[in-house]
Amino acid sequence: MPPVMFQTLPGLHYLQARGRHHLSVGRYQAALGDFYACRDLMAAWKLDVSVFTAWRVYAAEVLIEVDSPGRARALLTAELAEPAPGSSWLRSRSLALLERVDSLDRNRASASLDQPTDRVPDQAVRSPMSPSPAPGPERATGDGLTRAEHRVALMASDGLTNRDIAERLVITPSTVEQHLTRIYHKLGVRGRRDLPQVLADRTGVRP
Repeated sequence: MPPVMFQTLPGLHYLQARGRHHLSVGRYQAALGDFYACRDLMAAWKLDVSVFTAWRVYAAEVLIEVDSPGRARALLTAELAEPAPGSSWLRSRSLALLERVDSLDRNRASASLDQPTDRVPDQAVRSPMSPSPAPGPERATGDGLTRAEHRVALMASDGLTNRDIAERLVITPSTVEQHLTRIYHKLGVRGRRDLPQVLADRTGVRP
């Protein structure tokens, strides 16, 4: 491609498409380079259009593959913080990737707990038949919901059914229903029809 191509909007489309191709065949560093090139061009042009901000979601996919979940989380959080996302797919994809990042974090935490230590408190020693300790509480988001509840609330406000949400987050529909029950109680709403307005008022993220 001629260099002048990359100073045009079609050039941004090309960079995103080429980056996606690199990602699909496992050329992660090349993919990340193309997505960051999109970032730099958009910053230089002061451009903020949702079809181009997709670079954050694509770059997050790469970072998950190269075991950088913290950097992936930062990009996905920035994407979800956009006040008026133009694509429901971007939001849904961001939420699904965040669930993957959370799963990686949980697996890492579990692995670290399994590592032997020099000093193990007596109360920490459990027999194979002892029940597993209850997981610690998730950190709350700015609207008082946990991360998992916030993701479910956003998807429900987008009109997804419980089954749709369960499939995207790889959980059971009954778990979705339990999340929604807690969400309604915390936000003081009667049902999912009230979620878009309440979430917009509390978080600034417009449905």
